[in-house]
Amino acid sequence: FEQGRNEFKIDEELLNNVVTDNKDIPQQAKIDLIIALITLKY
Repeated sequence: FEQGRNEFKIDEELLNNVVTDNKDIPQQAKIDLIIALITLKY
């Protein structure tokens, strides 16, 4: 078995479609979420 390369682009645009009633995410929280996603990816 071989897994293909993960080429999923992680950027701020990924957080534009938030599935919740409260759509307001502070800028610092967005930065933290992006760092967490990059950490999980690698």
